[in-house]
Amino acid sequence: MKTRLFSLSVLLITLLCLSAPAFAQGDRGTITGQITDASGAVVPNVQVTAVQLAIRTTFKAVTTNTGVYHIQYVPPGTYEVSAAVKGFKTAVVSPVVVAVATTVTADLKLELGATTESVTVSAVATQLESSSSELGYNVSSDDYHDWPITSDDDGQRQIQGFIFKSLPGTDDSTSGGSINGSPTLSHEVYIEGISVGRADVGGSTGDFEPSVDAISEFRLQTGGMNASYGGGLTAVANFNVKSGTNDLHGTAYEYLINNDLNANGFDNNAYGNLKAPYKQNSFGTAVGGPILLPRIYNGRNKSFWFFSYEGSRKRTGSLACCRTVPTAAMKKGDFSAVDTIFDPATTVQNLDGSYTRTAFPNNIIPTSDFSKLSANILKLAPTPDPTLPGVIRNIPSLPGSPVFNLDSYTGKLDQTITDKQKLSFYWSDNNRVRDNGSSRGYLPVPGNASSSSRPRTRSARVA
Repeated sequence: MKTRLFSLSVLLITLLCLSAPAFAQGDRGTITGQITDASGAVVPNVQVTAVQLAIRTTFKAVTTNTGVYHIQYVPPGTYEVSAAVKGFKTAVVSPVVVAVATTVTADLKLELGATTESVTVSAVATQLESSSSELGYNVSSDDYHDWPITSDDDGQRQIQGFIFKSLPGTDDSTSGGSINGSPTLSHEVYIEGISVGRADVGGSTGDFEPSVDAISEFRLQTGGMNASYGGGLTAVANFNVKSGTNDLHGTAYEYLINNDLNANGFDNNAYGNLKAPYKQNSFGTAVGGPILLPRIYNGRNKSFWFFSYEGSRKRTGSLACCRTVPTAAMKKGDFSAVDTIFDPATTVQNLDGSYTRTAFPNNIIPTSDFSKLSANILKLAPTPDPTLPGVIRNIPSLPGSPVFNLDSYTGKLDQTITDKQKLSFYWSDNNRVRDNGSSRGYLPVPGNASSSSRPRTRSARVA
């Protein structure tokens, strides 16, 4: 028996127009500030430019009559913000670090002089988010790679495990966790601005999470969230997926567990038992860069791609004792090995009100007496013959999930169209195939519908 969980979100292609009214921005951030001159007076109609240092993508805005500018919908990253106007030196603030879904303030002060001259100010003071009342924790890829990350039974490293085991205000649970004392399963999860709501996935986002190596950073928003998140949520886990840069970069890893490399356990040694078979192999890669087509197209500063893959293979083969399956004779109606079987069709009521029945000759039920339901069960969900003697506890049980395969793919494309228009596409596919034993399965694996050890496939896709 095979079951499938499949989720396909609406295709999200975000066309970012800086002059448009504000709308839900997901993982995007905002750079804001005020332009003043040396006397402290505001300077209107000044063009402000923010350059993302890693890929040299530019974003522009113009100050209002009060000298305020807003550069919205910028992806997380490090920026250089500058303002130039005739009669003043070019004012520069750098580095301006924009985390996931944050608003960063970068004020600039203009000084008299030629625009060919520049005054650069360190942006250390801009790290305090003073333009928003939101509370939260920003975690970079370096931060969470320096801390232990939970690896679930499937071998996949769970970034949600990092949240619930490492960040303040959370409890120690990856699937039913509580944040700031809220009810369990009451927080929202966003990946690249796409909601994978907790209620939609039955309390676990493991099927939707991209590989840890595909995440550039994330933010746990715990209070004061704006209306773009729908309201009523106790917290938001907001993940940003890596993008390619102007240089080709990649990583690869391999994680191996094999019982042949492990010492036997104390109890096994005490009872003379062999090591239980256990083999797990987790591996993956992440790579990204500019889109380059020799002699056709040079995508540096404009077009970027990123791809990651994570795979896991786990095999366990320990057997326990025991389950009961019918013998070959029983499946043909021969119950001579057990107590007397009476024919219900021969039921007779006695004078004293009691009932009697006649036993089947030789304790054999004729196949002609099999109900259609029983005949179909024997045909469509056959059980294996016993491998141990007796009519009860006559076949070893197979605990757990002896076979598990995971394949997780993540892809992302980024395109700069103009200074005011950016295009981004994100796609993730997560496939899990396992044989569920639930401590009641039996060989062979995978089994048929009569065994709890049967193949199960779960697929989750976000685009």
